[in-house]
Amino acid sequence: GGGEGFAGQNVEFNFGGQGIGEIFEHLFGGFGGRGVNPEAMEVAQPRDVEKTVEITLEEVDSGTKRLLTYQTMDGQRTRQGISTVPTTKKVEVTVPKGIEDGKKLRVPGKGAAGANGKAGDLFVVIRWASHPKFKPTGSNLEVEVPVPFTVAALGGEIKVPTLRGIVTMKIPEGTQGGQTFRLGGQGVSRMSGSRSDLMAKVKITVPKH
Repeated sequence: GGGEGFAGQNVEFNFGGQGIGEIFEHLFGGFGGRGVNPEAMEVAQPRDVEKTVEITLEEVDSGTKRLLTYQTMDGQRTRQGISTVPTTKKVEVTVPKGIEDGKKLRVPGKGAAGANGKAGDLFVVIRWASHPKFKPTGSNLEVEVPVPFTVAALGGEIKVPTLRGIVTMKIPEGTQGGQTFRLGGQGVSRMSGSRSDLMAKVKITVPKH
């Protein structure tokens, strides 16, 4: 998978000439003498679980935590063979600052358990929520800034919102609507520790009176 955690390894098993069906039949019974039930074989194994978490751009910028409550169908051994039982699990997931949209976080052992008691992993897919002010553009952020036509014509200072507050920026005389100015390091945090840039897009406003 593409998650954070340990990479899988290929392991070969030698059952001394016995087929996998014979092994499962020996371990879990013949299920009525008709061989191994494929569904039972599936729930006998630990399985991974995937959940999606949506976070705000402010949470991307600062890092956050999420308490996940979810249900897994865990395998269990009974006298009749193998069955599944719903199990509710709670996990607190730490979301690191600057995490990319679509990134997967791996939480070992928090997936669905097999009949042998071992559990798969939980994979948490991070999605950036849409924001009323800021729009991701590549690795940067874009924000639309209203500018009075007099300030745009004569030049001056404008207030630009960022994820961490308001900054002041100078614009030259003759600034046009739709013109974009780059504010270095005023975007969203990256996992490397730096910040992306903020692109301030000018929207000319005209007073009603």
